[in-house]
Amino acid sequence: KEKAQEIVRGNATGSYVQLVSYLYMLHQKNPGSIVNFQVGDNGCFLYVFVALNASMKGWPHCIPVVIVDGTFLKSAHGGTLLVAATQDAGGKIFPLAFAVVNSENDGSWDWFFDKFRHAYGLRGDMTIISDRHESIIKAVSKVYPEIPHGFCIFHLLSNIKSKFKKNSKKIK
Repeated sequence: KEKAQEIVRGNATGSYVQLVSYLYMLHQKNPGSIVNFQVGDNGCFLYVFVALNASMKGWPHCIPVVIVDGTFLKSAHGGTLLVAATQDAGGKIFPLAFAVVNSENDGSWDWFFDKFRHAYGLRGDMTIISDRHESIIKAVSKVYPEIPHGFCIFHLLSNIKSKFKKNSKKIK
């Protein structure tokens, strides 16, 4: 199965080599999009940020609540996918931006929110919602000190249920 996937998709190492070309073409074919690529001191991939022009144009027509989260990438190279989304006028999930970073840490979240603010700026009644990850809390207070930051009720409920396992079925 892995060999067949490699034949069809190529391997992860080869994909990273082509990333700069892909980002260049993404920016060329989507004028107005914001694409940012950063390498570490050793010249290896560190971060990539993408905010498509269509998302930036749609943002003023969405509710001003930005949901952010990160998830681990399960590949040979690892990393973390950071995502910012909102809800459109029809109540559907509307993607705003995403990034691939080395891990969820203070530096990567600071970088992500810095790029996000550059792409989307500040909007009236804007709020950011996330889980209680310390790096997100620090980055939001640093990059967006003027807006409220709340926590996702789903994550809070999960934390309560894990803390009180005995009575978790009674908690709603």
